[in-house]
Amino acid sequence: MEELVVIASVKGRWCLKIFGLLKLFELRKTIPNIPTPFKVLVYCSKVTAPNKDTCFLDLFWGAHPKLIGVSIKGTIPANGKVIGEFMCDGVEKAVGITRLNYAIPHSDILKAACVSDEEALEYASGSTVWAWHIKGPKLYRRPKELSEYGLTRAPQSWQYLKIQKEKDA
Repeated sequence: MEELVVIASVKGRWCLKIFGLLKLFELRKTIPNIPTPFKVLVYCSKVTAPNKDTCFLDLFWGAHPKLIGVSIKGTIPANGKVIGEFMCDGVEKAVGITRLNYAIPHSDILKAACVSDEEALEYASGSTVWAWHIKGPKLYRRPKELSEYGLTRAPQSWQYLKIQKEKDA
C-alpha cells in the first residue's frame, strides 16, 4: 500500500537543529494540499564547499546516531542524502501579510523556528510564510540516496512523493 508523503530540502544548519530537537517549526512559503498529520522526509541539501550547512552523521552513537556539523573519524556525510523524517501535525502562519501589504511576524512561532523576526521578514519578501509543526523527528541510522525513492534530483523546496507504507510494528 502506498502512502503520500512530502520530501523537503533542508539546509544543514536547520537539519542540525531539527534533529537536535531545537527547531519546532520549519518555515516555508507554501504548504502541501494534504491533511495533517503528514510525514516529511528530510533531504539535507548539498553544499559546494564546507560551511555552516555541512553535516555529518556520527555513527559512534550506535542505534541513536547524532547529526554533527564537522567531520571526525567515524562520521559519514549527510549532505545530499535523505537523513530522517518527522510528522507535520499542524501548519500556522509565521508571517502574515495584511490587506495593506504589511508583514506581521508571529514572534513566538519564529523563535521556535530558530529565526529572528528580521530574518523571517527578509525570507517572506512580501508573501505569507507558513510554519510546519515538527513532531517526533527521527534521524535515520543510515542516510538514504534520492534514487532509493525513485528520484533523480533533489526537491527545490518540497514535493509530494508516494512511498510504500510501513507496516505497523
